Amino acid sequence: MEENCGFSNGEDETEGKSVDFQCDKYIFGATGSKVLFDGFKKCWNYGLSEDNELPEFEVGEELKCISVKTEQKFTSPPPHYTESSIVKELEKRGIGRPSTFASIPATLLARKYIEKKKNTLYATEMGIRVSDFLVETDFCFVNLSFTSDLETKLDEIAQEEADKVEVLTEFWERLSGDLSRAKSIKEDKAKTDYPCPRCGEGFLVKKFSKYGPFYSCSNRSNKENKCDYKCQIGENGEPYEKPKVELEESEFVCPNCGEALLKRTSKKGWEYLGCKNWNQSEDCKGFYDKDSGEEIVFEKKKKWKKWEKKKG
Repeated sequence: MEENCGFSNGEDETEGKSVDFQCDKYIFGATGSKVLFDGFKKCWNYGLSEDNELPEFEVGEELKCISVKTEQKFTSPPPHYTESSIVKELEKRGIGRPSTFASIPATLLARKYIEKKKNTLYATEMGIRVSDFLVETDFCFVNLSFTSDLETKLDEIAQEEADKVEVLTEFWERLSGDLSRAKSIKEDKAKTDYPCPRCGEGFLVKKFSKYGPFYSCSNRSNKENKCDYKCQIGENGEPYEKPKVELEESEFVCPNCGEALLKRTSKKGWEYLGCKNWNQSEDCKGFYDKDSGEEIVFEKKKKWKKWEKKKG
């Protein structure tokens, strides 16, 4: 055991003491303090602290361990960004311009990469997936210094300190290379060995939407032999087609095409009748009463123009 004592003078006088204890290869410490003179704190308790006195020790004294208590703590992650804090971070790193600061979080919100809860911004599943993919492909835009360096070069072009053609050529070579590599990696990761059950020529590829992942035919973008087949992904990763619900026919018919009206249920739970050709004709997208078969006419809400006081 080693003991160190300290004494600090000021408006108030405090005696501090620190003690180190050694147990095998481990070193433990303890600190204590005692106010000797209150000073101004005698009449004003600003910052007043209680004494934490340690008992008297002797150097080399052997002590008995009464109890040991362990506690595990984890480092807290940094707080989520807000619209104001993310602008400060962009400004600090030299990314963007004051005229584009507001559009950056607005674009991320519009593309569903982030979502706003109260005043805090949270990354969505799609945003995390896109970010991970850009990092994996080493895309230039995820390099924080790339955008800042490019904007510096653009300023140098405006000040006639750099050649425009050289700067843009260097930028295009990096960007085109990153696009080609990212496209190749994306296609390789999305491909599956499942043949398309509709056209039989293409293979199913994994795609993502705001509703989750799904399979789509690789000929979806093929102009000559287009196939728009898509299905869900099962628990084991195999293609899964959700069974179609057979709707019950009613005794009423559609006044437009003469087909039977089917019993349907809205997302909010109310029942109505709809034409069998609902998805095939715009004229058949009416709503009909389930009991009488009469068409349900919804009143359109009036749009009130914003009142502005005339200047005069």
